[in-house]
Amino acid sequence: MSMSIDSSLTALGAFSTVQAVAANNVANSLTPGFAPSTAVLEDTPTGGARVADIRPSGASGGLSPEPAPAYNGQGQIMAPASGTDLVSDFSTMNANQAAFSANTTVVKTMEQMAGSLVDMSV
Repeated sequence: MSMSIDSSLTALGAFSTVQAVAANNVANSLTPGFAPSTAVLEDTPTGGARVADIRPSGASGGLSPEPAPAYNGQGQIMAPASGTDLVSDFSTMNANQAAFSANTTVVKTMEQMAGSLVDMSV
């Protein structure tokens, strides 16, 4: 029973880190010179997941040496793109929300089962 809780708790920590990396990418998507990152997960021996590495995503991003200003329809200067793939990051965040919810349910269920066992033995 503790292996299920351990693997779920480890996964919760990993998904929290992945969520933080994706949120950082989104928050800095218009920051000049920002290079987005990707969290890489790996399996644990107990069946959970952990963050193996946080790597640059390979997008060039940032400003060119002498960028030409870009204007939107209202004549306002637009910030240069950082190379952040917002679709990918929002998809990652949605998937993490589902994975986080599933692992939270496992922990809650295991806690309820342990409480029932304690109640039965008293």
